[in-house]
Amino acid sequence: MESTESKTKTKRKRVSKKTKRQWRKHSNIKDIEDFLEEQRVQERTGGLVAEKEDKDLFVVDSGLPSEEKRPKKKTKYDFRSQPLRCYENLLPNPHIPAVPKAKPRGDKRSRSANLPRVQNKLHGIFTPREAVKIAEARANRKKKRLQMRREDKMRDKLPEQYDIWSEGPKSDLPEKLKNADPFFLRYTKRTRRKVPANYYQKPTKISAVEVVDPGASYNPSFEDHQELLQKVYKDELAHLKTEKHLEQWSKGVTKWPAGKLEENYLQEMSAGLFEEEKKEEKKEEEEETEKSESKNEEDAPLPNPPATAEMRKTRKQRRIQALIRATERQRRAAKDERIRMNDVYRLKKLRNEIKKREEATARKRKKLDEKKEKLAAGTKKFGRNRFEDAPMAFKLSDELVGSLRQLQPEGSLIFDRYKNLQKRNLIEAKVKQRGAKRNLKEYVVKGHKGIK
Repeated sequence: MESTESKTKTKRKRVSKKTKRQWRKHSNIKDIEDFLEEQRVQERTGGLVAEKEDKDLFVVDSGLPSEEKRPKKKTKYDFRSQPLRCYENLLPNPHIPAVPKAKPRGDKRSRSANLPRVQNKLHGIFTPREAVKIAEARANRKKKRLQMRREDKMRDKLPEQYDIWSEGPKSDLPEKLKNADPFFLRYTKRTRRKVPANYYQKPTKISAVEVVDPGASYNPSFEDHQELLQKVYKDELAHLKTEKHLEQWSKGVTKWPAGKLEENYLQEMSAGLFEEEKKEEKKEEEEETEKSESKNEEDAPLPNPPATAEMRKTRKQRRIQALIRATERQRRAAKDERIRMNDVYRLKKLRNEIKKREEATARKRKKLDEKKEKLAAGTKKFGRNRFEDAPMAFKLSDELVGSLRQLQPEGSLIFDRYKNLQKRNLIEAKVKQRGAKRNLKEYVVKGHKGIK
């Protein structure tokens, strides 16, 4: 037995412990670690046991022995005090393992804090793209801040009473709808619908009801009535002039006589009957053109002769040409430099030229604005017909009466309103269309009772 025990014993491992690292590696300190861990547990759970007194560690049982409880008799109503089976799923199940908690990884900021780009950002050094983004964000914040201030001022300045025909104040939302969805607010009529920019602008500056000429009154003065008649006379002269011009133009249209019409008819009907003669004429013309082209080719200059070895440039000739090109480039560069230097001394002249150019652009802009105002005050063309103003209603001197009772009205109120709508660009200018009269066939119905 002793021989077997000696054989099974392992030889103790001999290691060097001359350094701290080797000493920590090969020293067995498990009993010390267990002792320290037990001390830590005791400190966490109320303090060290060795430092406590006996009264804190032990309890003297001085109570009387409790009477043995008799088992309670079961009744049919015991199930009422038991928990319901439907709530069992809510209770923790010890047989189901808990969901493992994800191990927190190191903070990205702490890991990337030593990177060069992070250090540059901390010191205020950014890339061009980041600098542009920061500038845009700063500008957007400033714009939003100004807009919020403007809205606050407008909210404070809104009057309680306002004109019902104007745009009106913005409705103040209650506190519970401040963060509501815009779709909900729009379709529940909580917010105003966004209208176009020109919604409150009139399509033209022409008034809906124009003030007529003073001479069109039922009892005008003599001077006003004569001025109105003069205007009507000028308009009638212009109308007669245009009619005369159209009549003269229609007279200038040539009318073919009967003989010429017959000749044209024969020419059209005989088309394609004399094609052989035309082909021979074409052949003769082509032969003449070929002869003329051959003569021109003989008179044309000969092409350049082929290059030979004697015609090639020597190195000296190439060097001289390169020097000539270099001197020409230098001369042009010196000339450009001299022109730039001269521009420095003509700053006053350049300033005057810039001033004149700005004045010219200002004049053009003013003319353009005047043209826009003129177009806004006029009538536009929407369809193929241009707007034509209605003729002025007037009365001759012998038709004037002194009372409204005897006054005979001129023109039509509906026609006047219709023309006014066209003039204000609200409807398209239209002309009364007269369709062609239908040619109805006349025949006798034999089965009619009036026909025998």
